[in-house]
Amino acid sequence: MFARYLLGIFLSLTSFSGSFAGEGSLTSLKKKLSSVAEQCRCQESLCIDAEEKLQSLEWEKQQKTITLEKQLLHTNLYLSALKKIQTIAPTAILSSSMTPQRLIQSTIILNAFIRHILKTTDLMRHEIEALKKVQVSIEQAKVSAKKFIEIYQQRHKEIEELLKKRRRMIESEIKNRKILEQRMSLLASKSRNLKELVHEVKTVEKTQLVESKSGKQKYQVKPVLGKIVSSFGSKDSLNPEGLGIVFKTTSRTLVYAPSSAKVVYAGPFRKYNQVLILAHDREYHTLMVGFDEIDVSVGQVVLAGEPIGYTTKETPSYIYLELRDKEVPIDPSPWFSGSR
Repeated sequence: MFARYLLGIFLSLTSFSGSFAGEGSLTSLKKKLSSVAEQCRCQESLCIDAEEKLQSLEWEKQQKTITLEKQLLHTNLYLSALKKIQTIAPTAILSSSMTPQRLIQSTIILNAFIRHILKTTDLMRHEIEALKKVQVSIEQAKVSAKKFIEIYQQRHKEIEELLKKRRRMIESEIKNRKILEQRMSLLASKSRNLKELVHEVKTVEKTQLVESKSGKQKYQVKPVLGKIVSSFGSKDSLNPEGLGIVFKTTSRTLVYAPSSAKVVYAGPFRKYNQVLILAHDREYHTLMVGFDEIDVSVGQVVLAGEPIGYTTKETPSYIYLELRDKEVPIDPSPWFSGSR
């Protein structure tokens, strides 16, 4: 009887330790995923810089080529004029009408004309040398860009494999999440706008919030590598109500969690296609729009910098980010201070 009791305790401990180990390995995987994602972001940044440099060099090459073509056209005109002078000059010199004074004047003008041609030729020589250097720089930039892209693609493949592994590891939670997602989908169908959706999600979902280690509310990373093309308060086609900010980026690029948080909504919502809502730091919610694919599900806790999906296949692509404090939109820009 006592032996059976000990066996029961042993089996319980074994089961608990196995579950804990699974959770620990998932945490380890998420950390590795965030680390590789950081390397991927750095490499993507290098690719963007290399592409911008290449475009700048190509533009410089184009401008120098245009300048050379203009100088060549002028030089050809000068040479054509000289040929005419060469034909006319002997007859004009022997002509009785050509006075010594007129001859001296013609010679001075001709000398100035020749000096101008020589100066233009010298400028062309310098432009040709500069053009050669630009061409060399372009070739070097292409080699660097190719290298950066290859490394980026390697990191991207690593992320794809880690994402697949993450999906396999959380399969046991999928059923529970599916039930939660169904509840959220029902809420989404009843909500008329994003404000109502955030309110309903907050009311129903008792979220285990992820607190900032620093105690201050801030984002650790930007959701995508790209420039902010529409700021909070600016009303335009990308940001009609001016309640968030818009990032411009490339097509089908990775989107990262801006901070550690819990996914409280992930899925389609009315005209916005795919919508993601993250809950973190007490009453704060981050709402993101512009996904082609969301790779996390409701109830999942994500780390800052962890990949959460992909942008659309359109070029360029845009990610709209809205930050709400107790359901009220606030400017998210200060939260990105010091972010990577």
